[in-house]
Amino acid sequence: MKLDTTSLKYVCPKCGKKRFVRYIPSPGDEYGRCDRSDSCGYFLKPNRTKPSWTPEPVEPQKPVYVPWPVLQSIQKGYANNTFVQNLLKQYEPRQVQTAVAMYQLGTLKDGSVAFPYIDEHGQINSIEAILYNETNHRTGNPKWIHKLLPQDSPWLQEYLRLERKTNCLFGAHLAHSAPNAIIAIVEAPKTAVIASIEFPECIWMASFNVSSLAYYKVKALAGRRVILYPDLKAEELWTQKAQEFNQLMPDSMFTVSNALRDFASPDDVEQGLDLADFLQEEPR
Repeated sequence: MKLDTTSLKYVCPKCGKKRFVRYIPSPGDEYGRCDRSDSCGYFLKPNRTKPSWTPEPVEPQKPVYVPWPVLQSIQKGYANNTFVQNLLKQYEPRQVQTAVAMYQLGTLKDGSVAFPYIDEHGQINSIEAILYNETNHRTGNPKWIHKLLPQDSPWLQEYLRLERKTNCLFGAHLAHSAPNAIIAIVEAPKTAVIASIEFPECIWMASFNVSSLAYYKVKALAGRRVILYPDLKAEELWTQKAQEFNQLMPDSMFTVSNALRDFASPDDVEQGLDLADFLQEEPR
């Protein structure tokens, strides 16, 4: 058991700031260390007794969501959407249309694809936009729709005050569509969309990045069978995450697939390739 070495931070039980690093696998939310060592100093190891002080209650922030009209306004222009057009070169139009509709994809004026993070209640947590080239590799950094909108909207002012805007997996809204289906989680939304075409018997979701796979995002999957498909450099971290989630949700079953290892060369491992890289390797 050790302190989490990723960039993931939680609210400190003592000072209430989002600077708290937990142990993994987590024996409890209160075990860990606050980064504010000078002004807070909270550090509780798993083999120590709990602190005698009573934490001051931290008032939870009221949730604020992206209005649906924001997403609906960009659900067009797919002929200019590089990601969608790349998919049409590899798959049947019917398959691509199904994937676009399932994941509620959109398009920005520069041809970026918009990936909305919609939770199990149908609320849009955030919308990520990524521009891909003709080989379906990302060009530049992801953009977030809320940073591109006029800043004078009342909902946006409240939204920008949120410490954490995305509280769900990409594709979380699909969980109820097939209650008995296996949930498969990858890192990138792009990979989830492609895998949903290749393996439609599973419900494919994505964490956003390797360190964003967290309990608060997967707790909605309680009682489900979940398979994690980490990128080739993230297997150890996601194995630890699976163990943590199984402890926190004993009625669920989280496992880690090592399928990529069967096909990966040392070069592939060094590059940290993901499932999509292998699925798009061979022309159909």
